Amino acid sequence: MTIAVSAAEIKAAGGLGPWMDKRMKNLNPRKDAFCGVKKSGMNKDKAKGEKVQGKAAESVGRTSEHDEQVALFRMFKFNEEKYPELRTAFAIPNGGHRFIAVAAKLKAEGVKAGIPDIFVPAPRGNSHGLFIELKAQGGTVTDKQFAMMAALSSQGYACIVSYGWQNAWAEVEGYLESGTVELWPITGK
Repeated sequence: MTIAVSAAEIKAAGGLGPWMDKRMKNLNPRKDAFCGVKKSGMNKDKAKGEKVQGKAAESVGRTSEHDEQVALFRMFKFNEEKYPELRTAFAIPNGGHRFIAVAAKLKAEGVKAGIPDIFVPAPRGNSHGLFIELKAQGGTVTDKQFAMMAALSSQGYACIVSYGWQNAWAEVEGYLESGTVELWPITGK
């Protein structure tokens, strides 16, 4: 069973956790399985300009990029009936810390710096598909990421940078509905 839902409906319910508690109990008996998203906000580490990721982010009340991406892919899963193209969306695991030997192997296999996090291979309008660089609140886009998005855009792909899964979902839904997206709209900042 797939349920189509908008980011506005989730926001009106008080967030992803409450919305899923209310609507998804019958889909998964583990009530907390869907509640990994915490409210993003300012914290003392962010105010100092320090980068906070993973478990450290959770400990200061920030959502990590991992959690944002997991929440976005859950929205994809819930909306596959309405948008079958989402079944072919995938993550591109370029980031993260790796052992030097693993990084060297991946580089030899063609891994490139700056590739966006997610690809939705759904042609719309003049675009061959949609690349998404998903950031947690307070995240930054690197020069390599902007350069790669410029190169991808010149090849006919839509590219966006979005802060938070809710903003990314709104952009994806808009793209799938209308087929258009501005060049790198930075949403939710």
